[in-house]
Amino acid sequence: MRGAEPEPLRGACAQVAGLWYPVMQIGAAVTGQDRRDFTGAEVSRALLSLGLTCRSAPPVAL
Repeated sequence: MRGAEPEPLRGACAQVAGLWYPVMQIGAAVTGQDRRDFTGAEVSRALLSLGLTCRSAPPVAL
């Protein structure tokens, strides 16, 4: 995700290198596929298996 600006967080998201990204943005960037080719749940499961922190909703800023 180096060089990619995080899109606005609305649903499931994951932390990559200290920044929060929507899981669909990560899935599209990593696979090069259209976002309609996978679901957020599929991407979240894959990211969790890789050891990334995922949440079903954006983290709340304090």
